[in-house]
Amino acid sequence: MGQSKASSRVEQTELRDEAYKLISHLHAQTMLICGEGLENFSNHSDEIKSNYLWSMCDLAERSLMLIGQMQSTPNQINGG
Repeated sequence: MGQSKASSRVEQTELRDEAYKLISHLHAQTMLICGEGLENFSNHSDEIKSNYLWSMCDLAERSLMLIGQMQSTPNQINGG
C-alpha cells in the first residue's frame, strides 16, 4: 500500500510540474501579443499568426487535460 501512495505522490508531482510548465509557456505566448506586442504580431503572415494561435490553443487544451487528471487522481500528498 505504501508503494501505491508513493507512486500517487510522484504522479501528482509530475502532473503538477507539467501543468505549470504548459501554463507558463501559454502565459509567455499571451504576453507577446498583448499591448504593444499586438502590433508586431499583426505584421506577421496569416500562416504564422494562425500557427501561433493554434499553439496557444493546444497549450491551453493540454493544460486543462492535465488539471483534469490531477483532479481525478487521489491526492495522497495532503493525505486525501
